[in-house]
Amino acid sequence: MERNSTLDILKIILACMVIAQHTAFGHDISYSFAFTTRNGLFRIAVPLFFILNGYFIAPVLSGKLRPWLKRTATLYAVWMLASLPLWFSPKLFSTQSFHIVVENLIFGYYHLWYVIALAGSVILLKLLAKQSDRFLWGATVILFGIGIGFEYLHAFNKIDSPTIHAILNTPWIYRNAILFAFPFVTMGYLIKKQNVELRFARIPAWVLIGIGLALPVIESALRLHYAIKGESVNTFATLFIAAPFVFFGVQKIQIMGLSRNLAQLSSALYFVHPLAIKAVQELFHLRMTSLTVATIAFSSLLAVVLIVLNKRLKVIL
Repeated sequence: MERNSTLDILKIILACMVIAQHTAFGHDISYSFAFTTRNGLFRIAVPLFFILNGYFIAPVLSGKLRPWLKRTATLYAVWMLASLPLWFSPKLFSTQSFHIVVENLIFGYYHLWYVIALAGSVILLKLLAKQSDRFLWGATVILFGIGIGFEYLHAFNKIDSPTIHAILNTPWIYRNAILFAFPFVTMGYLIKKQNVELRFARIPAWVLIGIGLALPVIESALRLHYAIKGESVNTFATLFIAAPFVFFGVQKIQIMGLSRNLAQLSSALYFVHPLAIKAVQELFHLRMTSLTVATIAFSSLLAVVLIVLNKRLKVIL
């Protein structure tokens, strides 16, 4: 029986968006273009990944959590070790820099914060899963609102204290399991549980996707004019609506019969791309947009190798 590969393709596109963020896509073209894409449109990628995780998490929540956590911890350890040359140096053991090592181990190096946040959010959802759906929806709104509040205080510089502003400038303050991952993972879980997508059945896919993609672009354009110039952001208020809208729209699209390896390709791209960025930067001197294209191409080659290796090792992806 043929399977619908639409969500697998979506994951690959989202992984490419993450790569574009990490390679400063568009900065050599236009600052405004880069801000509204890299710091706007592409920010929808991680919330959508979390929604997808939550959408398929019900079997994990209904059974024992330990096997899933063990696999997630193994995945985290493997890629922290694989990324060791990028984040670890004996020089970091100085009194001024040792905190970087500690933060990387606790919150995850660079892109691996996602694994830590996902694990923490699933543990929290497991603890709260017996609560009513209304309680869970309320928790997602409140916790996401708190995280956005921290983000806005930083982005719009509404805090007079340099110390507090410096704290808010630390991504893990709001980009964490409780204030970022949990709201979207829980949203995905509730969408599946309540068949929320059926409420949007009469709205065409292109309308839902169009609205979902437009909202972060509009918010990023507003931030470009009103927030501190050059400040990078990690999450937008509009993502709370934009991410599920794109998800609902994509679900309406049927692409049948593609390879099952697509399901692993997005994970391989996500995990390997920092190493690919480093390799491309060492081998070539490319401007930002060219670096994005080259990194996606090289990451894709490495991803194919990882998929083959994972058939034997079972711990890479």
